[in-house]
Amino acid sequence: MATYSIDSYSSTVGGAATFHQALPGGKSGLNPVGTTQNTNEIGKKTFLHTAKK
Repeated sequence: MATYSIDSYSSTVGGAATFHQALPGGKSGLNPVGTTQNTNEIGKKTFLHTAKK
């Protein structure tokens, strides 16, 4: 199961904070996944990146 975090440390108030993805086993997922101001593609990108063929 993928875990998501919001990198609010590097963004300004009202700015676009970046979403990051982590995968089991300490692996990095698709980064950046999106931002708090552009969430349209986050679901699609994460599904396509983590779904098994």
